[in-house]
Amino acid sequence: MINFFKGQKNGFTLLETLVTIVVISVVVLGSINLINNSFGLATIAKNKLIAADLAQEGFELVRNIRDVNYLNNNNWLQGLDSCLTSSGCLIDPVSGGQVVTVPAPSSIDDVKMCYGTNGYYSTTTNCGASQAVNFQRVIKISLIGAGDGGIKIISRVRWQEKGIWKDFGTDGGNFEYHLCDWKNPNPSISCY
Repeated sequence: MINFFKGQKNGFTLLETLVTIVVISVVVLGSINLINNSFGLATIAKNKLIAADLAQEGFELVRNIRDVNYLNNNNWLQGLDSCLTSSGCLIDPVSGGQVVTVPAPSSIDDVKMCYGTNGYYSTTTNCGASQAVNFQRVIKISLIGAGDGGIKIISRVRWQEKGIWKDFGTDGGNFEYHLCDWKNPNPSISCY
């Protein structure tokens, strides 16, 4: 009997090498895709967290104005008149250490938020391109019932992600909070 394989050396064939390269390529490309998707999801989560914090900050700014009014023996809603309009208001916490309330533009598209050198977000209608961030916040206040003791605060936050504006939450991205006049409480009003 003739042995045809007598002169063949041991080792990998070309086919085995190609299959190995294909398998390794699929594993590496799959890993890269997984890492890329993870970074994208992390960015989405970060933006949602910033939006929730900005909405909460809006509530806290209104509460701060109420509390300062109490300390100065003023009407508890003094300084919030522009927030009681249909377009709402912008409350800027970093204007020289003072909380500044200004009427919001007719469209939320005209609202800009800036990230200042002090590490805080500032709400305005204009800021430098280097400081602009892709978030917008407008605060609207409406009286609860006849306005005797409570207000409903709506903090609307939007942000831009990959060229698309996103709203956080339900009802068009609005966060809602009820605030009461705790010096003159009305038991028929529910506040939280």
